[in-house]
Amino acid sequence: MPGSPFPSGTLPAGVVVEPSGKFVYVANELFLSLSGYSINASTGTLTSLPKAPFIIGPNSDPFAVVTATERQ
Repeated sequence: MPGSPFPSGTLPAGVVVEPSGKFVYVANELFLSLSGYSINASTGTLTSLPKAPFIIGPNSDPFAVVTATERQ
């Protein structure tokens, strides 16, 4: 896949694809951050989101990522 492997933060601990299939998020345990990427629907290539990685702050342990489902 073009561009792979895709960089993330140090010690990625959890990965989730957002319900629409347009975004993927990675919890980075060592730097207490969340990497975010948009997914190219045609190629599967990931593009880092603006301002990512997102710092989630002290005293947090990002072992998993959860997204909300869209309500109709």
